[in-house]
Amino acid sequence: MKKILVAAAMVVAFATPHAMAADMAMPAGGDVKAGIKCFFLPLLPECVEYWKAKREEAKMKWEGMKG
Repeated sequence: MKKILVAAAMVVAFATPHAMAADMAMPAGGDVKAGIKCFFLPLLPECVEYWKAKREEAKMKWEGMKG
């Protein structure tokens, strides 16, 4: 039981900064709950659409920086 609690604490300690970073990366008008949920469950259908939109956003940003 002690090992399970230690493992769970380590997972939470590892995931918390990443979840906060994902939350901070959300745009002001974005759905924060979707961002956090999609960070942990990226293959849900709505999350696939979320990540595709983020990819297109990053692609447009990159194109703007290049030229």
